[in-house]
This record gives sequence, C-alpha cells and structure tokens, in this order.
Amino acid sequence: MPLFSKLLLASALLPLSVSALAAEGEPKIDKDTRCIFIAHTYNNALTARNAGLPPKNALAMADFKELPLQLRKNIINEVYFDENLKYAFPSKDLVWELLQRCLHGAPAPFEPLK
Repeated sequence: MPLFSKLLLASALLPLSVSALAAEGEPKIDKDTRCIFIAHTYNNALTARNAGLPPKNALAMADFKELPLQLRKNIINEVYFDENLKYAFPSKDLVWELLQRCLHGAPAPFEPLK
C-alpha cells in the first residue's frame, strides 16, 4: 500500500482513539478542533523530523495541549519511527487530506475501469 494511503488510513482511525483518550480526564474538545490539531501535529512532527530535530523538539512543537499527551507522543513516534512514513513530507495538502479524513471518514473506493 502506498505511503500516503497508509497515512490516510491511519488518520481515519484517529477520531476513535482520541475519543477514548478524552474520556480519561483530558480536556474535551469538539471534533472539528480535534481534527485540526491532529492534522497539524502530524505536519509539525514531519517538519521537525525533516529538519533533523529530535522527537523531543517535535513534542515541543506539538503544543496543542487540548490533545492528550500520549496521543501527541504516539503521532510523533509514528512519524519518526514508522518505516511507511520515512519519505513523507509536510504540506498544506497533507493537512487538508488528514483533516477531511478525520472529519468525514475515508471516501468510497474507486472502481477499476472495465
């Protein structure tokens, strides 16, 4: 599966994990805000990693305190250590796509031409 597809697939599952973590006493935020913060956390982590900064710097850049700390750490670890994200780069398009998938889920797959 292509890199971008795996990232988008993972993003579709994020709202479920965020809801579960928010139930454990973290601040509750609306879905739109949560999805925006998640998309930008991925993008900030990619920016930090591609600039040669260590994960702790990426965590400092992920200053969306409304997201649970463990979720921010999981995103950063995924960006830094998941082989599927090795060549990913930050972009406005990535943020937009992650945001759309988080808010609306994955679109229906295309049908092959016959």
